[in-house]
Amino acid sequence: MNLNFLLIPIIAVLMVVGCRTESTNLKELNESFTFRGKPVQPRAIEDLTTWISDKHPGPVAIDMEGTDDSNRYYGDVEQQDGTTGFHRPSTGKEVFDGAGFFYRHVGRLPNGVHVLKTIDNGGGSGVFESVLLVKFVNEIVYDDSGRGCRRVVMKQMGEIPLGDRVNAQVKVIGNKIQWTAEGQAPQEIRLN
Repeated sequence: MNLNFLLIPIIAVLMVVGCRTESTNLKELNESFTFRGKPVQPRAIEDLTTWISDKHPGPVAIDMEGTDDSNRYYGDVEQQDGTTGFHRPSTGKEVFDGAGFFYRHVGRLPNGVHVLKTIDNGGGSGVFESVLLVKFVNEIVYDDSGRGCRRVVMKQMGEIPLGDRVNAQVKVIGNKIQWTAEGQAPQEIRLN
């Protein structure tokens, strides 16, 4: 009997199970903004933000599989009052106390884009706030044999800098994002 003949149904079942897992992960991400029961890794969210010194974004997509139990995104995650993030390690200098990166999931637009308010303190006096737009998609990735397998990717869909220590309030209203920074008039954009 040819063993390859027996392996084909087993491989097909494993591929379907893998696709179901990715569909389950995609559903969980879109419904609760969690991955495998944990908040989306804030270090991965930070990787999608544009450095204040740059005009253009850096990385714009992250494979969600790599955010779970990895060395790249290792470290404690803090949650408090709907905000998720991490504190940067202290170097023993006063200026680094309170340094960290945090995000708040504001909501999801009808087109599937998630709206996050981010707060970034690199260790200096600035506390920079932004609106970060991300979307989760199911894509195919190829291995070294040319076979495709599905994965869930978090893509950066845009970023709106709000300013330094502006204590902005951000809302999702239908297909609009509205924000009000301290001492400024409300602003909004509509996404189709």
